[in-house]
Amino acid sequence: MKFPTFGWDQVRDEPTARAWMSDEGALLTVDFFPAYPDLPGLEPQQLERYFGSRHHHHEHARRLLIELALAHVHSVPLVRVITREHLPERDRYAFQAALIAPFARCYWVVKVGQAEGDVTGVREALAFDKFARMHPDRIKADPPFGDFDPYGREWDSENAPDALDPLSSVRWYIADVEANLTFGPEVLEQPAFDVRRM
Repeated sequence: MKFPTFGWDQVRDEPTARAWMSDEGALLTVDFFPAYPDLPGLEPQQLERYFGSRHHHHEHARRLLIELALAHVHSVPLVRVITREHLPERDRYAFQAALIAPFARCYWVVKVGQAEGDVTGVREALAFDKFARMHPDRIKADPPFGDFDPYGREWDSENAPDALDPLSSVRWYIADVEANLTFGPEVLEQPAFDVRRM
C-alpha cells in the first residue's frame, strides 16, 4: 500500500504500523491487522451506529460521526469515515479521518488525526457567523437553527489556521491520501471481504 506522507517526520516504523507527524501536530498512521475486519457490513446504514452518533447533542458521550462513505480504489472497497472525539484531559476536540480497506483475512486502516490547539470552537464560531449573515431569518428560531451544521464541507477553510480548524485539514489530507492510494499485487490478490461470514 502506497500513499503520500506529505514530507512529515516518521515517528513509527514497524512491520504492521507506521506513523508520521506534521509540524502542526497532525498525525498520519497506517496499520495492518491480520484478522477478519470487525465491520457489520459495507453499506453506510450498517456502519453508522458502529462509528458513532450523528446527533450533536450527545456531546461527550460518543464520537460524533461527521461523514461516512464507501468508495472503491482498484476494486478494493474503502470505508471513509470522519469523526470528532472529545479529549477530556485537554477539554478539546480531536478530528479524525480514516480509510479502512477490508479483506476476508485482513484489513488496513489509514488515519489522519489532529486535535484543536489552544483555542477551541473557532471553526464552529466562524461557520455560525457566516451562516447567520447568510440566513438572518433562521437564527430567530430556536437551536439547531434549521439545517445548520458547523462540520459541513461548505464551512471548510474559513481562513482559520490548521490548529484552529483541524477538521478542514484532516479532510484535505485524507482526500489526498485517497486520491493517490495504490495497492500492490499482493494486496489485490487477497480474498474479498464478505459480510456473510459474520
